[in-house]
Amino acid sequence: MESFKEVLITEEFKNLRLDVFLTKNDFASSRAKALRLISSQAVFLKGKALKASYRLRSGDLLKVFLSPDDSHQKDILSPYDYPLEIVFEDEEILVVNKPAGLVVHPAPGHKDKTLVNILSSKKKLSPGSQNLRPGVVHRLDKGASGLLILAKTKRSEQDLIQQFKRQEIQRKYWAIALRAPAPYEDQIETWIGRHPVLRKKFIALKEFRAGSKKAVTFYQLIKQHSSGISWIHCQLKTGRTHQIRVHLSSIGCPLLGDSLYGQKKLSFIKDQGLKKEIQDLDRIALHAYFLQFIHPQSKKTLFFEIPWPEELYFLLKKLKFLDLK
Repeated sequence: MESFKEVLITEEFKNLRLDVFLTKNDFASSRAKALRLISSQAVFLKGKALKASYRLRSGDLLKVFLSPDDSHQKDILSPYDYPLEIVFEDEEILVVNKPAGLVVHPAPGHKDKTLVNILSSKKKLSPGSQNLRPGVVHRLDKGASGLLILAKTKRSEQDLIQQFKRQEIQRKYWAIALRAPAPYEDQIETWIGRHPVLRKKFIALKEFRAGSKKAVTFYQLIKQHSSGISWIHCQLKTGRTHQIRVHLSSIGCPLLGDSLYGQKKLSFIKDQGLKKEIQDLDRIALHAYFLQFIHPQSKKTLFFEIPWPEELYFLLKKLKFLDLK
């Protein structure tokens, strides 16, 4: 084995079996290959070879040895030319405004044309804790838009991961839901786990289930349209996959444009023009508008705030949520 890659485990992969993690993160193309990699004693933690059944812990620093065949093509990112707004940049970090429709990093089903593909040929990013994810310390769903931090150095990557782990990074979102929440302001605290049948979907659970993770979302109603459609402010205390979408859907407030957790029947909306606007949405009505964190090097508090994206302005005006001329 001629090369190895160090992998820092984040909260996202906490409690995941090692063989499942390797399969999900491009170290092995199948579970069988992941098992072969582990059985050949190619995965180490603190100098000790791990077993396939090992459950990952947040903060684990794995060393994964790769054969030349495994490592040859896996770290090659094809360039992708796409307009991208950089909100802030220095030698340590990047803050970008991710547009809806753009996947953050390559994954099964999205091998290229991602945010990382755009940046990798133009910017120096940290090698990343997983293959093909340079600089990535957190994510936004493909259908959502808004602020995202990327690390340009290894030290910044590790510092930001620890800030996320300690829940020190503030992330605030705007969401447009089909109904107003009741009560208008509250905190949703559940476990989130995979749907037992639909593997791309997650569900909110009242009690712990194997593989599930604790998730906490604060929400507050901002405005409500006569149809019931509501503008909701959300703030994450944890960062689970699809967290806001799952939590709001679990209390009867699915997001507009969300085909996975949303509602297809819109018969309660009498305004046909508004109904068509919603049906024509090609994105999820979820926008990460605010981000605050400690700069990894200067230790100064940085915060950024951006408005709704322009492609939602006409809908927001029709809902009378924004006073636009």
